[in-house]
Amino acid sequence: MKSIRAQMLVYLLGFIVVLFVVFAFFSLRQINEIPEYISVQNQEVAKARADEVSKELQGTIDLVEMLAQSSLIQSMDMDEIKVFLPTMVLEKHRNMTVSDITGQAWATNDLEIDISEQDQFKSIIEDGQKSYISSPFYSPFVEEDYPILTVSHRIENQGVTVGLINVVLTSVFLNEVIADVEYLETGFAYILDGEGFVVAYPNDEKDITNHMSDWIINSDQALELMKESQGSFVYDHSNGESYLIVFAEVEAVPSWTFVIEVPLAEAYAIYDAMLFYVAIGLGVFIVLTTIFAILYSRGISKPISGLIHSFELAASGNLSVRADAHNRNELGRAGQSFNTMIDKIKSLTYQDPITTMYNLNSFMLELKEKLSEASALAQETYICVLSIDDFKRINTLGGYEAGNQALKIIAARVLAFIRKAELAGRYFGDEMIVMLTVDQAETIEDRTLALIDALDEMVDINGVKYRINTSIGVSEIDYQDSDYHHAIHEATIAKLDAKRSDGTSVAYYNDAMNEALLREQMMEEALLTAFKDKQFYLVYQPIYTEDKMNIVGLEALLRWNHPMFEDVSVSEWIKILERKGMIYEVGNWVLETAIDQVITWNKTYDKSFFISVNISTIQLEDKHFFSTLKKVLETKKIAPELLHIEITETQLMNSIEDKISVLEGIKKLGVKISLDDFGTGYSSLSYLMRLPFDILKVDRSFVGNMFIDEKSLMIVESITSLAKTMQVSITAEGVETDAQFTRLKKLSCQYFQGYLFDKPMTDRVLSARFKNSFKK
Repeated sequence: MKSIRAQMLVYLLGFIVVLFVVFAFFSLRQINEIPEYISVQNQEVAKARADEVSKELQGTIDLVEMLAQSSLIQSMDMDEIKVFLPTMVLEKHRNMTVSDITGQAWATNDLEIDISEQDQFKSIIEDGQKSYISSPFYSPFVEEDYPILTVSHRIENQGVTVGLINVVLTSVFLNEVIADVEYLETGFAYILDGEGFVVAYPNDEKDITNHMSDWIINSDQALELMKESQGSFVYDHSNGESYLIVFAEVEAVPSWTFVIEVPLAEAYAIYDAMLFYVAIGLGVFIVLTTIFAILYSRGISKPISGLIHSFELAASGNLSVRADAHNRNELGRAGQSFNTMIDKIKSLTYQDPITTMYNLNSFMLELKEKLSEASALAQETYICVLSIDDFKRINTLGGYEAGNQALKIIAARVLAFIRKAELAGRYFGDEMIVMLTVDQAETIEDRTLALIDALDEMVDINGVKYRINTSIGVSEIDYQDSDYHHAIHEATIAKLDAKRSDGTSVAYYNDAMNEALLREQMMEEALLTAFKDKQFYLVYQPIYTEDKMNIVGLEALLRWNHPMFEDVSVSEWIKILERKGMIYEVGNWVLETAIDQVITWNKTYDKSFFISVNISTIQLEDKHFFSTLKKVLETKKIAPELLHIEITETQLMNSIEDKISVLEGIKKLGVKISLDDFGTGYSSLSYLMRLPFDILKVDRSFVGNMFIDEKSLMIVESITSLAKTMQVSITAEGVETDAQFTRLKKLSCQYFQGYLFDKPMTDRVLSARFKNSFKK
């Protein structure tokens, strides 16, 4: 294959310089990273270029070592060597040389020379080194006016040194490597040896006779810094400017350092000048490629035109473009480099590092293309914002690594679900954003339900199984509206509405959601000061035995005194307290206040009332809850059996394994545990047998419907039967009629509470009642 490089050498060098400049500016604009990241990027370039130099040198080192170990070379039969050795000279080699131990040498360019005064001869023959790589030097035996370097190896025959073999390289290949490294307007690369002398320089401004001290102030300090394998630093130039240097060690020659240098001011001014340089770069690119097409045949210009098209698409923001890399010449390799660069840009700039999904920037760029395709097919398109519920709980229980693993698993399921014409990406935190398409044969409800099915599987993280619920908000995209952020905003509002439901749920945006969101925000703001302003208070509902007159305990219930939100259900603002993390402070206050009050009543009226306190599952998951509870018991000096804590069945079923161990610890303290709202959740019998509870509380919904719905009565009977089997007590909630009370007694319920007996009352009202009922 005739090399295109030989035909286009002069033009190609200029083209490559322009290409890399354009790519550098384009990449920086797309990456949009902070200026400090510049040095890190260039260290990677310096390391890659240093590795390239090292690879080239290592190949030559291996070749020389192989030749030195061949029997022909070891024989030192010069007649045969003169026939054999020229066949081993590669294109990048200037020549090879074989010398005896006196320094008399023969070179493959048919010269007989004396190398006894050269460094490689002294190092190998006189000093006994096995191999040697020289720094570039001007040889008296080389007619051309450029430096050379030698890679040498000792020749041994039966353990005796009989000579050495050299491969002589020009510094051209080094110059080719550093000539490709252009950064900004004046940035460039060069190579220094261990003493700071130039090994290779991109132009004739400096050569191997120059030392870094010629232009670097405090060069000794800079040289000391460059003893590291790679790094970067800022130095003051002799011209008065400051420069950024990034460097990397050439592994094959550890004393060599590959350096990229750019003026500091220029490095950090690139963002302001980027658009200008991109425009100029593209203009130059078009001019040069036009000249190139005129000068060369159609067969050569066609692949180049293809590359031009790829560059233009990339410059317009289309990072899905792929260059043709099938040409078996330098243009093919340029196409491969282009594709690799695009992939790296997309990965670094537009890929979320945890989930490997698109990040929001890339999602928005790709969204325009996807919507254009969907519009052409007359498909409806929707934005879905997907949020992982209780994500903080996973982080709390398993650490941030568990949270990241959960994100990866959910992301993998989402990506496996979407179609080729659809799009998914990471949104914020525990949220993902998805574009779904719907054709005439289906509805968005079909698609979202299918998405829920795809996500509705247990997640195993480090041996712990989690049931991950998701809340999904959906909004339709209007093709006439060029601002797609509007649809995303609506989907986000719908997602917030979905999160109000327990478990996995979907909400489809409507205008009423805006009002609900505004109301919830006002409620959140009010709750932020509610505790400080003492707006929370407790009411107490007595708990009776089958004797209506016999109060055995009380349930403490939290209330919020606020003029705007007095009618809001308790469960609604409790969820806000949990979400905002305020439940810990409020929950501890409820616990201590309720205990103080029951201690006062017991002491005043010589009673042994127990107090039942509702505990949020968020509190139960707090690693400090157990120690806090234990400390309260010790401080308040209340008998542990007089404290009952209530946990709702539905909340308990999430991550139940972790909660069982906490509940067992609480049980050992002597505190009674009630399973609240029993029958509304999905407890399996295997878990029920393991839960250390003392009391089952039958949910008020079943009690209230006992004589209306036959199924409710059957559930109540089943619960009481189960309680007898498990030998635990039963409390019936929401008892409002004598008929309910009578039937529940027959079913062997031990405790009763409800409006038939008492409504919840404040401590003041209840104290007045006790005063009349329990006179000493």
